[in-house]
Amino acid sequence: MTFETPRFTTLCQRCRVLEFDDSAWPRAHEAGSETEGYYLAVGRGGHIHLKYELRDSLPDLPVLSESELDGCGFCPVLKKAIQRFITGNSHKREFSVGLEYLWNSCDSAEDPQDVGLMALVARVDWIGDDDDDDMTFLRFDIEALSGNCGEWLRLEPSRRDEVLCPDNLQMIFDEIEDSCHTRTVSEGGTVYPTRLIEVGDEGADFCRLVETESDPILSSSTEIPFATLSYCWGPPEDAARQFQTERSSLDNRLSGFPIAQVSPILRDAIQVARALRIPYLWVDAVCIIQDDKDDWDRESSRMGVVYKNATLTICTPTSTSCQEGFVERESIATGILFQSTINENISGSYLVRFVGEADGICDRFESLHWDCEHSGWALRGWTLQEFELSQRIVVFGKTRLHVRTSRGTKSEAHDWIQLEYESGEDDTAHQIGTLPQWIEEKAYKDWIWLIQRYSRRQLTHHTDKLPAISGLVTQLLGHCPERYLAGHLVPYIDLFWGANLTLTNTRLTKTALTNSLESRDLYVAPSWSWASRSHGVDFRDFGFCPLPWSLPFKETSTDIREECEVMNASISLEDSNPFGRVKGGSLVMRGVVVPPFSDVRLLSKPTWRRVRCRANENGSYVAYMILDWTEFEDRRSLEGLSLLLIGSCEVARLRDPVHDEYEDELPAPLEEVLGDGLQAGATARETEHEEEVPNGEGLCKEDTDDSSSGDDQRSAYGIVIHPSSQPGKYLRLGIFYSIPLERGGLQYFQGRPMQTVEII
Repeated sequence: MTFETPRFTTLCQRCRVLEFDDSAWPRAHEAGSETEGYYLAVGRGGHIHLKYELRDSLPDLPVLSESELDGCGFCPVLKKAIQRFITGNSHKREFSVGLEYLWNSCDSAEDPQDVGLMALVARVDWIGDDDDDDMTFLRFDIEALSGNCGEWLRLEPSRRDEVLCPDNLQMIFDEIEDSCHTRTVSEGGTVYPTRLIEVGDEGADFCRLVETESDPILSSSTEIPFATLSYCWGPPEDAARQFQTERSSLDNRLSGFPIAQVSPILRDAIQVARALRIPYLWVDAVCIIQDDKDDWDRESSRMGVVYKNATLTICTPTSTSCQEGFVERESIATGILFQSTINENISGSYLVRFVGEADGICDRFESLHWDCEHSGWALRGWTLQEFELSQRIVVFGKTRLHVRTSRGTKSEAHDWIQLEYESGEDDTAHQIGTLPQWIEEKAYKDWIWLIQRYSRRQLTHHTDKLPAISGLVTQLLGHCPERYLAGHLVPYIDLFWGANLTLTNTRLTKTALTNSLESRDLYVAPSWSWASRSHGVDFRDFGFCPLPWSLPFKETSTDIREECEVMNASISLEDSNPFGRVKGGSLVMRGVVVPPFSDVRLLSKPTWRRVRCRANENGSYVAYMILDWTEFEDRRSLEGLSLLLIGSCEVARLRDPVHDEYEDELPAPLEEVLGDGLQAGATARETEHEEEVPNGEGLCKEDTDDSSSGDDQRSAYGIVIHPSSQPGKYLRLGIFYSIPLERGGLQYFQGRPMQTVEII
C-alpha cells in the first residue's frame, strides 16, 4: 500500500493551536552554532497544554464529522483515532478532549537521541463516569517533513511509506551481517527444528513443508538460514480458521500448498523471508502437528532452541491475529505548519501520526519499547520467550521497523544504533550469600523480572502457562529439572509473590479461589506456585521486597535469611518436558506457623483489586496480610488463615503502609467490620504453645525455633495458608510480612514451635 504523506494541511479554528509558539516552552532559547546547526533548547522536559476544547459524542462524532466536511486536516485524524476505541468504550457516549505536546530535554531523556519534541497526546475524558481515572490517552508521533524545523525541534525522521522498501531491506541485511550469531546443537544432534516451511522463490505460488532430517539440503549443512515467526493467534474464532498442520493434512503439507490458502499472517511472513533471501521459515501452527499430543509436547519443549538458532525472528506487534497481516502499512496522519518565533529563519512542516493508546501522559515513548509493549503481541504468553531467546529480531511496529541484534537496536530511517542497556551498578555489591551457590544472582534477578512480566500475559490454553517459558528455563538451568519447582527456584525468597489484580477486572471470592485451585479441570500448578493464578503477580508489596537488589525494584533488602526448611518437594509431570505441564505438586515445609488472629483490620477495599489486612495482638501491630481474592462473600472470609514463616531480612527502607496510605482510614477491628457472626480463632499469644492451629490437620510439633537474639531489627515474611479439602493438607492463599514495629518483626516468631505443613 502506497500513500501520499501530506506536507501541510488546513486547520479549523479550534485546531490551529497545533501550530504552536516555540517560545512558550519553559526557558526556551536558541542553542547550537552555525557549524553544528541551531536548535531549540528547553530547560526541562514537560508539557505544553494547548488551548483546545472539544466536546463530542459516540458513535457518530457529529462535531468532528462536521469539521472534517469543512476541510480541517486534523479533525478526521482525531476522529479515526477515537473510533478505534468505540468497541472498548461502547457504554460511554459523551467525551471531552484536551491536547498537549510533550518534550524530552537532556535531564529527562534516557538517550541523547531522545531529546526534542516527542509526541502529541490527546486526553479523552469520558463524561458522566464516577471514576475520575476513567480516561483514554491517544498518542500521536511527530516526524519531520519539510523545511529546517526538523533539526530545530530535533524531530524523528519520517518513516518510509513501504515497510519492505530497498532502504529498510538494506538496513536488515547490514545488521545481520555485522552481528554475532551462534547455533546450539540440540539433544538430537541437530540445529534445525523437526520441520520447516520451504518458502520458494519470489513470485512462486506454492510452498511446502519439509522434514529437516531427510531434506538433502538441510542435512548437508548446519549453516542454512531459517527464520521464525512470533505472532498472535488471536481470538478463538480466528485461531480456529488458521492454516495449520494436523495428522490428516501432514502429507498434503509435505507435498506442497498454495500460498493463497494460508492465513494472512503466514502470507506476509513468507513475503518477508523471500525479500530477505531466507529459504526456510518456522511457524508453530504449520511446523507442529496440532492434534498430535506427543508431537506438540516434543516440539514445544524445543521451542527455545528453535528461536535461539534462527537466523532471525520476525516479530509482528502490528498484527492482533493470525487473520491479520503486518506488512501493509496504514497512516492516520496529517501535516502541521511550523514557524519559529525565536528564530524567524526556522520554518517548515511536521507530521502528526496516530500510533495508538498510551498508558498516560508520562508514558515511555521510546519507539521500540512502545511498539513491543503497546500491542496484543506483547500480551501473548508465548511471545516473551520467543523475543528473549532470539539472537536477531526484526520488529514490524506501529511506529516503524526495528532490527535488534547483539550490537543493539537500529530503527528505520535512523543513522545511529541504540546500544543495549547495561547497568552501571556493580552486581558484586549484592553478593551477600543470600542465594544458593548453584545460581548466579544476575540470572536469578532476570528470572524474577521475567516472571513478573510474563504473569501479566494471556494464553489461549491455560495449561500452557509453564510450557510457554520452558525454553527460558532450559537456558537458565540447562537440564537440571530437580532445581525447578513449577516456576520456582529459591523457595524462601520467590514463594513471596502477591496477586496483582489491578490490571484486570477480576472479581474473585475466597470460595472461587479455593475451588479453582482444587479443580482438576482448571489445574495448572500447585497453589504455592505463581503459575496457579490466571492474573499478574508481584514479588513485593508497597515498601516491602525480600529481594537482594534494587533494580528493577526500588526497594532493597539485605541479609536475606532462610527461616524454614523444605523437607520435601515433588512435582508430577504430565508429559516428557521436564519444565512443562504438571498434574500435581506438593511442598512439605518445616517452620513457625502462627494460627489465626482474632483482631484483623482491613486496610484496603475489594474494589481496589487487593485485600490487605493488618493483624493485631492486644491492639498492637503484628503483621500485614495480602490476600489473593478481592470480594468478601460472607462474614467468615478470613477464618482459618495461618501464617507460615519462610524468611527474614533487613529492609533498607521501611515504610508503614498504614501511615503512608490510610492514616485517616483505619477501620475498626474485624469483628466490628464484619459483624458478630465472625468466629475467629484465639489470639496468637494464647495459642503460641499449642501443637496445632485451628482445624490442625497436618501441623505437628517438631521442635522449637532457637534462633539467637539480636534480631530485633529484622523483618519476617512468609505465606498465608488455609486448610484444603484434603485432610492434613493446605492451600497457599496469600502472603504476609511483619516489620519491626510495635509487636512485629522476626522476634515475634522466635521461640515458637517449629511445625511441619504440606501445601498442595
